[in-house]
Amino acid sequence: MTDHDTLTQPQEGDFVSLYCTLGRGMDPFVKAELSQVEQIKILKAIEGKIFFETPTSSANIRPTTAERVLVLVYHNKQQIEPDTPAPLAFTQLQKMLTNGVPWERSVKYWRLLKDEESEEKFSARLNVKVSGSKRKIFKPERLAGSLSKCLRLSVQSLEFVARGAQVSIDVHVSDAFVTVGMALTSGTLQLGLRSTTASAMAMCLTLSHDNLRFFERPLSTGEVILDPMCGKGSIPKAKYLLRTVKIGIDNDPAQLAVAKDSDNALLLLADATKLPLRRDLVDHILCDLPFGLKYSKDGLKTLIPSVMIN
Repeated sequence: MTDHDTLTQPQEGDFVSLYCTLGRGMDPFVKAELSQVEQIKILKAIEGKIFFETPTSSANIRPTTAERVLVLVYHNKQQIEPDTPAPLAFTQLQKMLTNGVPWERSVKYWRLLKDEESEEKFSARLNVKVSGSKRKIFKPERLAGSLSKCLRLSVQSLEFVARGAQVSIDVHVSDAFVTVGMALTSGTLQLGLRSTTASAMAMCLTLSHDNLRFFERPLSTGEVILDPMCGKGSIPKAKYLLRTVKIGIDNDPAQLAVAKDSDNALLLLADATKLPLRRDLVDHILCDLPFGLKYSKDGLKTLIPSVMIN
């Protein structure tokens, strides 16, 4: 880890600085994925973000347990005092993000990793998030408009637009840090179990419980993984189950119709409490249990044992 607060692109050398965003509790899973790539060096980890450096030759890593991967433009400790008047705070932030920030180097790396060979301008949209006490100073929409106007003059390779942009530039202003990144991957709205969570659940099957490290118990080829309430198939599609035999069961035909593109998974329309399988067939059960209005706590007390005993 580095002690430096300011993180941007390397001044020289064949390296690129990236960061990924992650959901609450996903830190150990993302770090475990990043540690699988020998050349990656984790620079800094804060709540919701992990910053890392990698050779450009191996920079196409996309951790399945992370939400998004972005080319790092700028990350620094928050320098705007909480009681700063809004007009002055706007000015300070604009100067911070235009003076000395290596925009063109970041754009170059984004082009490289996205295989964008054209040197022409491409469109960008600012996606601004403000958290903590800074929400009293900055309104995201106003801040996005103000920064876009300012950056049009200083970043020659980008054309800032409101819709239909080729790249989303994320700006996060919090009480502790200011972070800017150019998105390589986009977060998608998912109904049901998120793919990041499904990948983390699958990764748990490789956990060594002696020292709490992942990947020390690799899944054997042919092990049978059952999801008795698979829904749209997030668990059967999880990256770390590729070598296994996956069985997904659900009692909703519409859900199974979405799950049908799961790689090499056997999908069955059936009731989880009356599984059409022999008990000795399954090696592991992975499931996102239902909750909320459909099942009360008492209902789950009945449902879970019926699935396990069956």
